[in-house]
Amino acid sequence: MTHDTLNIWSGLPGGNQVEGPAARSDVCEIWGYCGRTTYQAGEPVELFVHTTAARFDLEIWRDGANPQMVERRQDLAGIRQTTGGNPAVSGCDWKSPLRLVPTADWGTGAFVVRLTARDGAGQPVERQAFFAIT
Repeated sequence: MTHDTLNIWSGLPGGNQVEGPAARSDVCEIWGYCGRTTYQAGEPVELFVHTTAARFDLEIWRDGANPQMVERRQDLAGIRQTTGGNPAVSGCDWKSPLRLVPTADWGTGAFVVRLTARDGAGQPVERQAFFAIT
């Protein structure tokens, strides 16, 4: 797996891959999800993030024919989260969400959150989260 390939797998040494946090300190990873898939205009969006990196960046893009970046935050403190049980059924139960407050110029539509951490060599590791504003 190359760092410029965006996919849903955590690449582990030896070619092993897992769908979700690897829970290993030797793997640079970042994962995120929004508390809900749909929010009302002006309502805060909760973004839950897990990363093994000390710092990370995020960009929020309104998706569509002409994608537009509506927010960028850099050098945010990384948080390692614990994911137990069966998160596909019971949820991740991560703590300390980022609260993103959409402004009127975001408009409505589908949004992509691009999360970027950097490994020890400075190479980006990216994941995406999604939400909609109605």
